[in-house]
Amino acid sequence: MDFQFNNQTIWFHGITGTVKSVQKWSSTSVSSSGGGGFVHPEHGGHVQSAQISSTVSQHQSFWIVAPDGREKSVENAALPCRDGQSVTLIWGAVKGAKTGQFLVAKNNTTGETAYFDVTNYTDSFPSIGRGGFLLVWFLGYAALCAILVPTLILWIVVPPIAKAHLTSIINKRADPYRRFATNLLSNKEFLATI
Repeated sequence: MDFQFNNQTIWFHGITGTVKSVQKWSSTSVSSSGGGGFVHPEHGGHVQSAQISSTVSQHQSFWIVAPDGREKSVENAALPCRDGQSVTLIWGAVKGAKTGQFLVAKNNTTGETAYFDVTNYTDSFPSIGRGGFLLVWFLGYAALCAILVPTLILWIVVPPIAKAHLTSIINKRADPYRRFATNLLSNKEFLATI
């Protein structure tokens, strides 16, 4: 179904059905940083141990089967669900795009709603931006800082702060699209089309 939003035509589709074949698993990423040092045969030295960290990620996949037999496979939804529950999934994009990304899912049995990653929104709605202009801003800022304050600390501190700032800006730009997609979950005219 087409809608006018932010001076552009966008479309949304969805499916409501029964959850089937839920699969859950976890993966672990391990990384290390730092470490090294030096030892001089006459003057001693300094050796620093490496820092090791791990991150555990939870994953889930399932199928939504509509009463008319349509099926949709869902992966990486942060939506708690189990076989037999009713779920509504909405995806969309700008008019003219052949496919859209998953945006929001609602477990109709429990009432819980989950949003997909912000990259799904930036892929579906380019006006949000991937931060292209923000990346140019960041690189310009980093170059200016490198010229004015040439320290190693600057290159260690600035990138994480800038990345967090860019992520915050993109998330804010995606919020109106999240709200719009969420409102579709209670839009009877839209729900009648899925």
